[in-house]
Amino acid sequence: MIRCVLGLALLVVTVTFTGCSRENAGERLTRECGEVVDSGADSENTTNPDVATVKRPDMEAVIRSERWATTPLRKAMQAELGELETSRGYTSDKYDAAWQRMVNRGGERDALWRAAFDSDLPRRERIRDRMIRECVWKRGTKEGVR
Repeated sequence: MIRCVLGLALLVVTVTFTGCSRENAGERLTRECGEVVDSGADSENTTNPDVATVKRPDMEAVIRSERWATTPLRKAMQAELGELETSRGYTSDKYDAAWQRMVNRGGERDALWRAAFDSDLPRRERIRDRMIRECVWKRGTKEGVR
């Protein structure tokens, strides 16, 4: 008997809280889908820099850009990247070793990573927004929400 009363009280409290919500069905679906997309996003497409990865071509594009070459060290990195690209006889192992040596000089790796992430952020946000829209549409049609 007490268990039934407690269960009924819990049901009443739950209905009360959900009934008082100012969030409409569309907002709820968008919030829920945002959480689902963020939890399932891979490190290449996430908008969270704590878990994101940046590919080497993105970092190379940053080094080549005019906005990057603001210090002598960065200009040297630009020149070295140009030299790496034009030199023949580099195997992929030698190229990887030269890349690591070049990027890890002078503590520029974090700045380079951040610049590559920031330049790629609009693409990542477009992907995230598209995934949220698709999720909202699919869940909305399942739940009959308009």
